Amino acid sequence: MGKIIIDQYTNMDLSPKRKWQLRHPDQAKKLIKTSYKKYYLKNKEKLCKYQQKYYKENRGKILEKKEKYFLNNKDRIQQYNRMNINRKRKWEIKNRDKLRIEVIQLLGGKCANPYNIEHGGFMNDTRCLQIDHIYGGGNKEAKELGSRGILYKVLKDSNRKLKYQLLCANCNWIKKVINNENSKPLYKNS
Repeated sequence: MGKIIIDQYTNMDLSPKRKWQLRHPDQAKKLIKTSYKKYYLKNKEKLCKYQQKYYKENRGKILEKKEKYFLNNKDRIQQYNRMNINRKRKWEIKNRDKLRIEVIQLLGGKCANPYNIEHGGFMNDTRCLQIDHIYGGGNKEAKELGSRGILYKVLKDSNRKLKYQLLCANCNWIKKVINNENSKPLYKNS
């Protein structure tokens, strides 16, 4: 069987490289993958800019094509999502955490401490830090955009330091009580 394939390709008018690829498909796939990866890593910025430009110019077509694909393959996509729900959740959590840490670093990486509270060691702890809307309205924005949407908005906003600040959970709750930002009164100010 191997000789027939070799004879079949040797009679064709192909480059020696292409003949080798046809004779050794598994090795060729590995080689192509590594060469594409090297090219991508070398030209990552250029490729990203091209993709962004292409998306801006063809956004309508791309979204229409995605919607059409989804409608034609709805059952298959839903079945895949049900089968891979844990993998998808892990991916979403990992990417959300990366995004959150990036936003925290942009906003200074520690509590703004407007009430001069003695924080101890948790002032820089990312688990305690929360993104606060300086002039309020965060609850409404969270309902509209979702938590990930707010993170993207903070990243893109050039005036982020004027609209958002980083507070620890204690400072954020104190601010909510002082400014009556809760829907129901929690405590009477003393």
